[in-house]
Amino acid sequence: MFAGQTAVYEGSCKKSRDIEWGLFSIINVFVVILVGGANYVFQVMSSPTRPEVSMAHGMKRFLDIGVPSLRNLKHISNTRVFIILAVLLSATVTQVIYNSVIYISQTAVAHDVLFVTQSFLDGAQVSNASSTNQGGLSRIQVQDLQARAGRGELTNLTSDMCFSSFSAEFQTEFDAVILVTDLLSASSSLIQTTEPGTSLEQFDEGGEMEISGHSILYCLAQPSSLQSCAVVLNGSTLGIVALLNLISVVAIAMSLRKRLFEPLVTLGDTISSFLEHPDPTTRGGCLMTKSDAYQGRWGQCEAKYWVPRQAMWFSAPSIPIWFITVLTYIVTLALAASGLAVNIATSPKKTPSAFGEGRVESALVLPSGTSAATASILAALPHLLLAGLYLSVNSVLTSYFLSHEFSLFAVSLRSLRVSSSPKGSQSTSLFLTLPRPYSWALLTLFAAMGFVLSQSVFVMRITFVASSSANFASSLLSDAQMRSTVSFPTASPAWTVTLAAEASASEAGAALTAIGISGAGLLALMILLGALAALVVNLGFRRPSSPGLDPVTGTPAPNPLVLRGGSCSAVIAARCPKSPMENDLSVRLMQWGVLRGAEGMNIGHCGFSARRVGVMEGGSSYA
Repeated sequence: MFAGQTAVYEGSCKKSRDIEWGLFSIINVFVVILVGGANYVFQVMSSPTRPEVSMAHGMKRFLDIGVPSLRNLKHISNTRVFIILAVLLSATVTQVIYNSVIYISQTAVAHDVLFVTQSFLDGAQVSNASSTNQGGLSRIQVQDLQARAGRGELTNLTSDMCFSSFSAEFQTEFDAVILVTDLLSASSSLIQTTEPGTSLEQFDEGGEMEISGHSILYCLAQPSSLQSCAVVLNGSTLGIVALLNLISVVAIAMSLRKRLFEPLVTLGDTISSFLEHPDPTTRGGCLMTKSDAYQGRWGQCEAKYWVPRQAMWFSAPSIPIWFITVLTYIVTLALAASGLAVNIATSPKKTPSAFGEGRVESALVLPSGTSAATASILAALPHLLLAGLYLSVNSVLTSYFLSHEFSLFAVSLRSLRVSSSPKGSQSTSLFLTLPRPYSWALLTLFAAMGFVLSQSVFVMRITFVASSSANFASSLLSDAQMRSTVSFPTASPAWTVTLAAEASASEAGAALTAIGISGAGLLALMILLGALAALVVNLGFRRPSSPGLDPVTGTPAPNPLVLRGGSCSAVIAARCPKSPMENDLSVRLMQWGVLRGAEGMNIGHCGFSARRVGVMEGGSSYA
């Protein structure tokens, strides 16, 4: 199983497609859970301990709290850095490898093409002379098709249906197609045959099938007994998946194990630590900002004027997080739109191909000899973008809700939500920062996008076979095309039409390996990306709750606990002074606000208290 390729099912193409859909659905649910688990490990393992925060603050550097953080990696232990890198690499690579484990291989029939008069169906005389038989069909083959048509054993197709079925560079359903024209011929009801596998696209004249002004009335197609599809398992990639899963499981288990270290994972953990052991480097700066932290203005114990500024949730994520998220989103959306444009532009009808189905015209044909495993991995590479987009969007939403959770302490009495071992009024939860409804919504959305992407960019493995009525199979692998002029003798003056036929570069049994794209799939992916953007933007327009009315203006006061520009341990520490008369404050219900008002030349003080607190006045100074 872990070597070579194994067909887990062979038979009906429809059933093969159903099996593939089911497997890819399961795979992408499992994959997004792995990526979500990796993000959990990332956040837990990158969360700093209090000694690590104190050491960083001593050097006038801040750390991220409550969010997955690359910034923290240079301040934490090497063991945790190794676990983080291992699990992130494992999860993202797994996203690609899992989606390359299976693919569908199918046969394509080099169908025979016959142009006939209506009298052909009534058993009229036929001639298979070379002048009217470029396809090289034997007299027996032609008469057999004529007999089947007379007995009504062939599938009747309208001209539109016929064009749709036979305009692609390959098809899997029919051995032969008889095109019934409005031509008249006294000598033979068989007007012409063409090279096997000839596409009908060249006969499209403004949306109608015509041959030098003569219409195709309808078609009769002979169902193929050769059509077959197989769901193929890549054993070599399956072995890699097993190893990567083992790495992920071990890393997740280590992060869930009873603490080998005591990280400040949640906002509640951090506030509790700073209330119990105040941070000396930020004392006296209750209005410290992240900009102050960047510029090294620490420990100056200086009062600052409170300048009320309304904010939206958009202001919570840092600029680097926004940049990475927007860039990843734009690249993903642009590639999907480009693929859709190519798919439509190469379509005879200028419409996108069906969901999960590709066209050779818009496919990337790989060099001869390319293995299916290599092609599968190449086709799954776009899933790396989804993994990166999930991690970055998760960081944006986590920043939203970290700032929101902190701002609620300025509104009413609340308890601290800690990661473990709650005391007194403290609470705990199954999530770190991002609430479960949003976390599950994000996982569901990305599982859907993973499945849709697997049906939008995929391996096309096609084995060409001769039709049961043909003498040979035409190849689609040749880069060269030969142009041949085929004469159609009729009772009226002779007329000609030029047919494009592929050069016969290989015999039946040759295979084409390509990376195909589905227009409908890419369109569905773009719709899901739109839903993702709507979620992020809709939340971003929310405003933090007001702590009350400004005592001076009487208008709703802006919330002073909004974390502008992202998480910052220094800003959180600076907001954590408390009344000296209140002990064990961290285990009680508490609120943040004015502990002592600014009156005259006196400087006000703000912090946490279990008692009633005031609302900050615009233009007053606080420390």
